[in-house]
Amino acid sequence: MSPDLDIEKYAARHHQFLTDWLPPLLERIAVPGRIVDLGCGDGATIWALHRRGLLGDITWAVDLSSTRVEAAISVAPGVIGVVADAASVPLEDGCADGVVCSQVVEHVSDEQALAAEIARLLRPGGWWYVGTVLRGPRAWWIYKVDGVRRLDPTHEREYENMRELRAALDTPGLVLDTVVSTPLRFPVSDLVIRAAGRGRQISRAYERLPQSIRRVRVRVPGYHLLEAAGTKSA
Repeated sequence: MSPDLDIEKYAARHHQFLTDWLPPLLERIAVPGRIVDLGCGDGATIWALHRRGLLGDITWAVDLSSTRVEAAISVAPGVIGVVADAASVPLEDGCADGVVCSQVVEHVSDEQALAAEIARLLRPGGWWYVGTVLRGPRAWWIYKVDGVRRLDPTHEREYENMRELRAALDTPGLVLDTVVSTPLRFPVSDLVIRAAGRGRQISRAYERLPQSIRRVRVRVPGYHLLEAAGTKSA
């Protein structure tokens, strides 16, 4: 992520909606326990995990933005906020049963440092999940960075194949069990609300509407959701 980015201004303009949706692989592999959410955003993943009964007595919400951390600690009981870089978290070694890192690895400058931090935070035998995006040769979205289309202008990189993500996560202690990709789709209603107004007041009002209105999703041309999961070696 660019050092020139005002993280708090960005967080205020790009509010993340709370929904029941979880990334498919995360929904499949997550088990209840103490979880660290690296790059927690406004707490959408924590909220969805809570709704499924997958959180333990403590959940750590980690983000560079204090605005996002403040939002995340309000979505479920037992959430502790930590304002920190996802690759350098002031928590004890082996404190977590599970580590979630959803749509973060593409933002950081050092993928290996992030992978090493996931390994450090996990207890032996604990589970981990990393989600990102895969950009195909004909991928298109509204943003353009240095002449290249990007799904988000703050992305440091967008992976072009599974091998690149496997290499990024190759670090001592992390056992990679699964890498999958599925077509990336955004809820149509979310896109409409974002275009109409990005304020948190309108976003929170929208979240009180039935979850069914978000089930209509639009395909993002050329992009896939890229997910990886595994365990911490004993």
